[in-house]
Amino acid sequence: MQRALCISSHSVAAEYGARALETRGSALEAVLAGFFAAAAVEPGVLLGPLALLVGGTGEGGRAYDGRARQPGLSGKRPRGHLVEDPPPLAARVAVPLGLSALSVSTSYHGPASLGAACRPAIALARQAGANGRAELLAHVAGLGARFLSEPSVQRTWLSQFGPVSRGQITASDLGSQADVDRPARTVEDVLDLPWAGVAGPEETQGGVAHALLAVDGRGLFVGLEFTALGSELELGEYQVRVPLLAEPVLRGVPRVAPGTPRGTVPPLRLVRDGGAVARIEAELGPGRAPLGLYRQRETREVSRIA
Repeated sequence: MQRALCISSHSVAAEYGARALETRGSALEAVLAGFFAAAAVEPGVLLGPLALLVGGTGEGGRAYDGRARQPGLSGKRPRGHLVEDPPPLAARVAVPLGLSALSVSTSYHGPASLGAACRPAIALARQAGANGRAELLAHVAGLGARFLSEPSVQRTWLSQFGPVSRGQITASDLGSQADVDRPARTVEDVLDLPWAGVAGPEETQGGVAHALLAVDGRGLFVGLEFTALGSELELGEYQVRVPLLAEPVLRGVPRVAPGTPRGTVPPLRLVRDGGAVARIEAELGPGRAPLGLYRQRETREVSRIA
């Protein structure tokens, strides 16, 4: 009888998530390990939009908002690009907040750390020959959500995507940001993302969506929707893609306020039965089969929803 399970639409995430669940016994640690493993083998995962939903026995549902943000915090309003002239790609680079959201989650749901979750991923990236990606994952392991402020990483961001390159990224954008977690929205027996809407086409989320779901022996459900970015624009020599989800500033057109969420993630929900969370469900977009896990209330047996 299975009383804990981790599944994913991403094969590497599923493998490493299941391994972490077996050895550490925590659904959150399993999801974190699976995510970073996927980030080790794919350049578009680490900085893509994501959303995390957590709930279960003895815990209310909590959501973590890792969507990208419009850049420009504490910076002067750019002069703006002419409407008739295509802005450079640097002007479309948004601020990735996924790691901030995951970092905050580790303070709520038992012992879990980004450092422990990153260690297998660092080795995996090196095995894949992605040494730049391994270096960036090492910064995440050591600094958590502050990894973008590491001096060499920050210099790369600002030189590539700051005002000197006609981009909007500022030093303030690269600091840890607040307002990434809140209680899940509750409608009858369903708990979901407070900002949830209908999943948009691929271009509005920046790439291909994946889901990673886990339930552990104590009945904690954790779901992560993450995006493998389709952009070919990378951050320096770090071998990771950046989100092209910002709205460029155009002359004569109202500016999107810095800090505004950009991009979407597909729906993710917890479902209660008799007052206790019994299911977690994730959609992946049109034409793709959803993922789900179910925990039987009496036996505590966990199974995949077909």
